[in-house]
Amino acid sequence: MTMFASCGNDPEEPAPVFDPTPYELTYPSYVPTPDIAADNTLTKEKVKLGKKLFHDKRLSSDNTQSCASCHMQTMGFSDPARFSKGVRGLLGRRQAMPVFNLAWHANGFFWDGRSPTLRDQSLRPIQDMLEMNETLPNVLSKVGGDQTYRDQFVRAFGTD
Repeated sequence: MTMFASCGNDPEEPAPVFDPTPYELTYPSYVPTPDIAADNTLTKEKVKLGKKLFHDKRLSSDNTQSCASCHMQTMGFSDPARFSKGVRGLLGRRQAMPVFNLAWHANGFFWDGRSPTLRDQSLRPIQDMLEMNETLPNVLSKVGGDQTYRDQFVRAFGTD
C-alpha cells in the first residue's frame, strides 16, 4: 500500500460560473401554463439552490428549523400535526399547509391568503417568532458567510 501526503495547498477550485440552463417543468397538456415570475425564470441551478435553502436549518434563529421541518416531503410537503412546531418547541397558530404545485396557485398564500406572492410567503415563516424566529439580515449573514452558498448564488443568478 502506498500513501502520499502533502502540506501544500490543493489546486484552487475554478470560480463558479453562471449557468442559465432552463429547468424543464413538465406537466400534462390539459393543465394551464403556470405563471412564473418573469424576473426569476426557472433554471436548474435556481431549483438546486431553492432545495438547499428549503432544507437549511440555519434559516432559523436557533439553527433547528428548516422549511422542510414542517413541510415534510413524506407527508405531502405538509405537517400531520394540527399546529406545527417551531423554534424552542413553540407551537404555531396553524398547521403547515402543503407546499406543492404552488406555481398554479393564484389566490394568495397561507391558509388565509395573506401573502400575495410565493416570494412574499417564503420570507414570512423565517421571521415569525413562533416558526423560525430569525431576521432577514441574520439569514443573509449566515448564508453569505458560507462559500458553498456564495458559489451556488453565482451559478444560479450570476452574482453572490
